[in-house]
Amino acid sequence: MLRLLSLACLATLARPAASEEFSLAPTEIRVPVGEAKALEFGTVPQNDTTVLLEVKARMESPGLGGSMYFLELKLNGQPVLPAKSRTVCRLVNKPFESPVAAGIVSQWHGSGGWRVLYAPDFEAAKSQRFYAGDPYTLVLDVTDLTNPAAENRLELTNSATPAFAKRLNSSLDLVIGALNVRTQPGASPTMAAATVLAPVINRGEPGAGPAAYEGELLPGGGVRGDRQREAAGVRLSVFVSERGAEPVGGRGAGGERAGRVGGSDGGDGGDGDWTGLLSSANHPLRAAEGGNRG
Repeated sequence: MLRLLSLACLATLARPAASEEFSLAPTEIRVPVGEAKALEFGTVPQNDTTVLLEVKARMESPGLGGSMYFLELKLNGQPVLPAKSRTVCRLVNKPFESPVAAGIVSQWHGSGGWRVLYAPDFEAAKSQRFYAGDPYTLVLDVTDLTNPAAENRLELTNSATPAFAKRLNSSLDLVIGALNVRTQPGASPTMAAATVLAPVINRGEPGAGPAAYEGELLPGGGVRGDRQREAAGVRLSVFVSERGAEPVGGRGAGGERAGRVGGSDGGDGGDGDWTGLLSSANHPLRAAEGGNRG
């Protein structure tokens, strides 16, 4: 069970005429593996204002070693997710998908929370030029999650596990070097955006019925599945080949994600062909006989 440690920040801001900022962490904060810390701060305005949360963090490590999703954030009980909607992203100081290692682009939020670097201090990673901006710092638009009429509560959780820390021979403390709340004039897009990222729940609505198809094993190990649509006669064909194999069905060469996806749909009611070339993982391939299977 997480052990919550509460700190109070008695800062109350009036409606700002210009950008203002206050710190929630005058000194460094350390959050042990599997624990959380909660901080409370005063009211902040929402109308015609943007409220930004700046977090400077690292995972305690004897040296640089990449990064992982180890920082969970909640504001007033709501998780601080990477986006409010499909078009409104909370991360404002760097692209949500940007370099996290030399030649590797990835997201700054994943299943365990926000990405945090393994580092011995807050300077070493700045010499790695592939990062977009400060690799230690996240600046998040949290305007819609704030409470303009009461105290606000921010919770930070170290989602690393003791087993993982033991394997890396490190404490893996979540180290917070800076934690600031900044308000600036101008309405936040999070206040206007509709929340469209809610989970889709199937409440019993009927789905599509089964589709008849036929399959066959092609020369060279490929598999083709044909699905006939009565109205337009669309044929779907997918070819699978081994890495380095000979061309399958005379279309493209084998290889990892080899080939292309293309095709046509006969608008006059004739047959149309859609063909995709994919790679396999050396799994046995079997021919699929026709039948009604969804």
